[in-house]
Amino acid sequence: MDRIIAACGNDCTACPRYTAHPYEKTEAELRHTAELWMKIGYRDHIVTRNEIACSGCKAENWCRYHVVACCEERGTKTCAECQAYPCENMRECFAVTRSFEPMCRQVCTEEEYEQLRKAFFEKEKNLSELASGLKNHVKEPECSGDSVMDHFIDERDTKLLEQDKYTFFVLNRVMRGQCDLLLSDHEKLIICFTCAPFPVWIWTPDDATPEAMERAYQTAKEHGLMYGNHHFNMKYALADYFIQRAAKEDVTLTIFENMFAYTCPEPAAPSKPADGGIHLCQEADLDELTDMIEMFHEEINLDIQDRERYRRDAEYFISTGKMYFWKNAEGRHVASCKYAPNGELASINAVFTRPEFRRRHYAENLVYQVTKIAKDEGYMPMLYTDADYAASNACYEKIGYVLRGKLCTIG
Repeated sequence: MDRIIAACGNDCTACPRYTAHPYEKTEAELRHTAELWMKIGYRDHIVTRNEIACSGCKAENWCRYHVVACCEERGTKTCAECQAYPCENMRECFAVTRSFEPMCRQVCTEEEYEQLRKAFFEKEKNLSELASGLKNHVKEPECSGDSVMDHFIDERDTKLLEQDKYTFFVLNRVMRGQCDLLLSDHEKLIICFTCAPFPVWIWTPDDATPEAMERAYQTAKEHGLMYGNHHFNMKYALADYFIQRAAKEDVTLTIFENMFAYTCPEPAAPSKPADGGIHLCQEADLDELTDMIEMFHEEINLDIQDRERYRRDAEYFISTGKMYFWKNAEGRHVASCKYAPNGELASINAVFTRPEFRRRHYAENLVYQVTKIAKDEGYMPMLYTDADYAASNACYEKIGYVLRGKLCTIG
């Protein structure tokens, strides 16, 4: 069958999401694709079948580069037919797509990577081949975006976040996936909102001026983020500015959570061992892991989802082979922890101890063991903590974690 080349150059026939006839996918195939999208950082969680299935690009569908809408406006089927090709918008599209390739090579199987390569990483080649076969083009003006804030990120943003690579580790990951809103001037401001119920990430440099902070505030306001139930992750100086600035407009913002960012260059064994040992989560542990994830989110009152979503997340975590329990001497699974590699770092997260088993050093010993596994695999372990939990932070420091930065959540 002939290939179907999308407006942006993607090969729909190779895409694991594409379900138009005769490329229908089974439930199992779509489930695997949803898990793959989370593994490579395109999504923050495992999405539903309806969210992952795609029958083809439409102008009303979300697209960071608005390619289909632009093509419809210009009367073309693909960018290759446009006299402005390759415009700045598409050059950025190609660059951002290429930025995902190293991660895909690292975390995907050979078969998964090959499918992604054919579907997405050859878009520039596909469009160039189409363009070379077209004749009698009429020159049109180049596409132009917002001259102040772009709706894409590129290597400039990656370099900006190098100075805050620990505190904004999550931003550096989620801004490469699908976002409801992504804005960057590639110099002093990045705003990223993936979707509800997750927080809005706002990055500014340490030396941000009051004028730069006002610009961040006004940009968030113009995009409707200052109203409703949004939370924001940002540095303390910007948070203080937002709180005072919002008060002038009778909008109340308060600090919801103080966070520390730690790394662990050299794991140190806990001084107080715990009974039992580490247990790699298996399929048989699915229900219990779902329970723990649900209890964790209810306790911190953040990123609340329905149980089915927690179950899908649990299934994915188990499938990675990086999700662990601590099993005590009585055979009870009393604590959880996992690690998630991203580049040179590995995020230690999902740390939770059942309330009735706390203060027995289970989590401390489990985090140490998982940290050591990540370190032995060549990653730099890092984690976020609640800065107000002095006791747990002291435990992390005892096993080798070093404070690297601070930020907070306001809302």
